[in-house]
Order: sequence, then C-alpha cells, then structure tokens
Amino acid sequence: MATQTQLRNRPKYCPSRPHDYIYDPVYTVSGAKDHRRCVMRAARTQAQFQVCPIFPTMFSDLCPRTSLALKCLDRVPNSIDKSWSAKQRAMAERPTRSIDVDGVDRHHFFRRPIIPLLHPILPNVRFTPEDKLKEEERPTKGPETRATQTDYRESETQTIPWAPPHVGSSEVLTLAMLSWGHGLPAGVHEVEIIQRARVRRAWEGVDTEDVLHAVERDEWAFREREIQEIHDMRLELAKGLLDSVQRGWSERLDHRLDRYWAYKQREKEERLKAIRHKYAREVRKLALRHSGVHKKYRRLNVVEEHTDITSELYGPQTRFGEDPRRRNELISVDTKILSQIKGTEVLEKLKKPKPAFDYEKMSVPKAHGELCIRETRWTEDMLRKLHEDLGALRVKREVPRHSMHLVSKVEELEERPLTPSTEVVLDDDESTYQATVFFQKVIKGRAVQTLMSRGSSRCHELIQELKTTQALQDAGMSEINEERRSVLMAQRADYVNRNKEELVLEAVDAITGENVATLLDLLSKELCRLQDERKAHAFAILATRERHRREAAEAGRRQAEERRRREHDEMFKQTLKVRQDTVDLYLEDVILVDVILDALDWVSEQEARQHVRQMARRIDEAAYEAHSRSGYLEQEEMVADMIHNYVLPEVQKRLVRDKMERRQKKYLTGGSCDMWVDEIIDNPALSFLIMVANLLLDVCARGLTIIS
Repeated sequence: MATQTQLRNRPKYCPSRPHDYIYDPVYTVSGAKDHRRCVMRAARTQAQFQVCPIFPTMFSDLCPRTSLALKCLDRVPNSIDKSWSAKQRAMAERPTRSIDVDGVDRHHFFRRPIIPLLHPILPNVRFTPEDKLKEEERPTKGPETRATQTDYRESETQTIPWAPPHVGSSEVLTLAMLSWGHGLPAGVHEVEIIQRARVRRAWEGVDTEDVLHAVERDEWAFREREIQEIHDMRLELAKGLLDSVQRGWSERLDHRLDRYWAYKQREKEERLKAIRHKYAREVRKLALRHSGVHKKYRRLNVVEEHTDITSELYGPQTRFGEDPRRRNELISVDTKILSQIKGTEVLEKLKKPKPAFDYEKMSVPKAHGELCIRETRWTEDMLRKLHEDLGALRVKREVPRHSMHLVSKVEELEERPLTPSTEVVLDDDESTYQATVFFQKVIKGRAVQTLMSRGSSRCHELIQELKTTQALQDAGMSEINEERRSVLMAQRADYVNRNKEELVLEAVDAITGENVATLLDLLSKELCRLQDERKAHAFAILATRERHRREAAEAGRRQAEERRRREHDEMFKQTLKVRQDTVDLYLEDVILVDVILDALDWVSEQEARQHVRQMARRIDEAAYEAHSRSGYLEQEEMVADMIHNYVLPEVQKRLVRDKMERRQKKYLTGGSCDMWVDEIIDNPALSFLIMVANLLLDVCARGLTIIS
C-alpha cells in the first residue's frame, strides 16, 4: 500500500482591479517605478490576442500558418492622464480622512447584517476589555492522506511535515488588508483605522450582543461620515473641473477674439495702404496731366528725336535711370588718379594702347580658301603636324616604371577536402554490406528519378517554351523570319484594306443615314400634314352638316315669316283698296246723284260734266285746304298710327332675328359666311329683302326721332 497526498488549490482572487491606480483615489504608490509596474500589470491583464494568417504559408503544409498578434486595446479614455505626474497631483490633492468601520466603510470589514437591539442592556454587565491578546486554538484542515495499492512497493510516505494544531493571533495578522500602495506606508487615516480595529476586537471579547450592535452602529456612522467626506471632496473636484473648463473656454474665446481683432487690424492696414498707394498714383497722374506730359506709348521716331534738341537724346531725364543704349559712351576712369597732378602726368606718359580692331589688317582681301576657317583649319598637313606634336609630348612625359617590391600578393592555400572513408567491414558481412549499398543506390536513384519526373512535369510548359526558343535559334530562323515578315506584311495590308473599307463604309453609312433621315423627316412631316388635313376636312364636314341643318331650320322659319308678311301685305293692300273703292264709289254716287238730279231738273249733260269737274276741283281744293289747316297734333297722331301699325311689327321681327343670329354666331364658321355672301350675291330676292329691312330700320329710326 502507498499513500498519496492531495493538496487542494486555493481559489484565485485579484487583490485589485487593473485600473485602480487611476480611478481609486486612495490607491498609493511609492514612486514612478511602481507606477510603471501598475501600468504594465494593467496592460498584461487586459491583453487580448488575435489569430492573424501568414499569407505565404496560409494554404500550404508549411508551418507556421498563423501567428498571434496583440490587439491595441486601451480602455482608458484619452481625456484621463495616466502619467506619474498626474498621479502625484492626485495624491497631493487627496484629503486625509478617517475610516468609519461601523459607518460608510462597514462593508469592507463585516459580512453579517446589523441585527436590531430588541432587549435592553443589562446594567450589571462589565464592559472591560482584556489587555492581553489571547491565543485560541482553531482546527486547521490539513492535507488528506489516501492509500493506494502499487505494484512496485508497499510503504508509507510522509509528504508534509507535521505541525502542531496551534494558531497565533498576532495583531500584525489583522493588518493583512494593508499592502504597499494600499495603506502602506501608514498615515493618519490608517492609524485611525487600526485604533478602531483594536477597539472593535476589544468589544468583541464581550459576549453581550447589545455592545456589538452599538459598535456596529458606531462603525456605520463612521462609514457614513467617510462617504459624506468623499461626496464633498468629489463635489469640490467637480466644481474645480467646471471652473477650469469655464476658464479655458473663456480664455479660448478671448484668444479667438484677439486673433480676429488682429486679423481685422491687418486687413484695415492693408486697405489703408492700398488706398494711399492709389491716392499717390492718381496724384502723380494728375500732376503729369497738368504739366502736359503724356505717358502714353508712342512709336520712337529717330528723325524727330535727332532734330528736336529738347528730346531725351540730348538731355535724358535722370529719374528714368541709365539708358542701355549709351553704355558704350561711358568711360570708366579712376577718379583718384585724375584728382592729382602726378596721376595726370603718369597717364600722359603711358603709351597709346593698341586698338581692339585692326582695320588695316582686316581690310586686306583674303584668299579663296581662307574665307571659311572651318574648311581650312584641319588640313592634312595640319593634322600630320598635330600628330607629331602630340607624339613628342608623350615621349617627353614618359615616366620610367618601378617595380612594387613593398606590396606582394598573399596567396591563400586552399584546403584539400577530406578523403572519404568507411568503417571496416568484416568478410562475413561483406555480401550483406554490398547488398545494402546497392539497395541504397537503387533507392537514391529512384528518388532522384522521381524528383526529376516531378520537376519535369511541373515545369513542362517552361521546357516546351525553351524548346521553342531553341528551335527558333536554329538554322530555320531565317525562314521563320521571312514567314513572320510575310505574315506581318499581309496583316498590314489587310489592316490597310480593312481601314479603307471601314472609311468607305463610314462615308456610305453617313450619306445613307443623312438621306434616310431627310426622307423620314419629310415623310413624318407629310404624315402630320395629311393627318391635320383629314382633321380639318372632318371638322369642315361636321360644320357644313350643322350649317345645312341650321339653314334648313332658318329657311323654314324664313318662309313662314315671308308667308305671313305676304298675307299682311295682301291684307293691307285689300284694306287700302276697299277704302279707295269706297271713296271712289262715294264720290261717284255723290257726283252722279247731284248731276242726275241737276240734269233732270234744269242742266244738260254737258253742263253736268262741267259741274262735276268743278265740283271735283272744289273738293280737291277743300281737301288740300283741310290738310293745310290741320295742326301738329293731327299730323303726330297720323304718324304714330302709321308707325304702330306698320313699322313697329317689322322692327320687332328684326330684333328677334338679330337676337337669334347672335346666339348662333359662335356655331357659324368662315365658310358659312362666304357661302352666305355668295348666296346673297347670287340671289337678288335676298338682296332686295335686306335692302327693304334697311329701309324699314331707317324709317323706324326717323319715326322714333319724330316721336321724341
């Protein structure tokens, strides 16, 4: 039997969060080195890796195919400063406060809820804490020993040495919550926490539950005071942050206003400068115009310039600068020499310098061969002489060569390769060895053959290309070139012919397209015109049909009116005839009665006739006198009777007819009007009716005038 000791792993825990060194106001570090350690620890804690493929080997059997890359994850916002200087400022600005174990900080020290005090505190209980720390024995759960059966040995093994079941409750062990950077080195706040912990442990020794509740209440009150202090501190920090933000905003606004004001000032200065410059230019222009100087460009006249003694040729204006045409007239003379008499004497004693141009020599005519220097410069004699001169110079400059005895080449000895050797084989194993060697040769040869076949199959296209290239380099290269040249020429000729055909086809297509477009345009226009003509013809037929229908209706009405008119005329004529006959009969009766009575009595027939004539004459004169004696009222009554009986009915009929014509006018067309005119011209009866109607209208108008 054997024993096996099994150790239980303790649960892993994180003593702090990754970014407590930034966000925790009580997190304290000793220096910049520890701060960097915290930063690196946070980076390692939050590090995340992603699998990235390696593209050259991603789809092959070679390794590695992928790699791990670190993601750049920084969960801390950019607005938060992570530097050591910011941490120092936060540590310096952090106010010191005490920890309220029974108050706002209770959750850091206790795990059980507060039980309310339901019974009064006994007055006889003594609340005296013990001065000494007592040691209490606590059962510890050590390693577990298990027995196993082995095949090799049977024994017992002790893995962990024995320790007595004794636990010391030292005060230092109660400070495990404090660590370097978290409460250490200890300050006033940490000391206060330790003191309160001591008081807490002292009160825990008392068995009275009410005391424990009182201690818990005290701790909760202390915790609440700490929370209030933290809230006040955060409020002050928020106020300071708001003040800094407001101050920064106001400063940025002031800077912006200053920059804008400076920009406007520069713009104002530039505008003022431009205005002043323009003002100066305009003033100069006005001054020149007032003085009569014309600055407009004019072509230079050499004759006028030489004839006018006031021109710039004789007296140039100095403000225009130096005239480049007169630079050859300037003589540069050292004024230091001319300012002294000795210098003048020295200049007089100097010889006359040679002229820059020898007119006598250059005036001699040149030979025919010397006119062109380039043609006569390098002749055969000149070239031969030049070669001899160069050879003489080379001989003169020849330097004897010296051997380089100080520098010698150091030859490196090549190392001979080692002679291959094999192990000594016994005679008994010689046959086996030779068979093995032969078998190795066969395997190696087969492997090489396999590799060659694979390479040839893989590079088959390249081999074929090389064969084709090598074939082109043989003796048939000229034939291939000729064939290629002929093919290229044929392709060129084909391309030229095809290009010509394409040009001709393009021209033909353009002309055909233009003609077809013109024809289609003409046909479309003719089709539109034909459709318009058909529409106009249909409208004309409809209008003619409507006109005939209305003319028929109007003709019926006109015939009825004419018939009624003829009836009225006949009635009028009959009435007038009856009246005339009655008058004639009356006159004849009167005359005949009187004549017969007179004739019978005492007058003869001849005298009767004369008497009748005289009687008729007297009646006529009497009627005329009666008519001449009639007044204005009788005449007006007679005219009114005539108008009422004869004119007004005709006028009423004419008004009704005009009203009907106005109603039918919007349905009449120009063709009907023309037909009416033609019909009126061709039909004299209608012309006579229209003339009669006009006369009646005139009579009606005159009658109305008389009535008025």
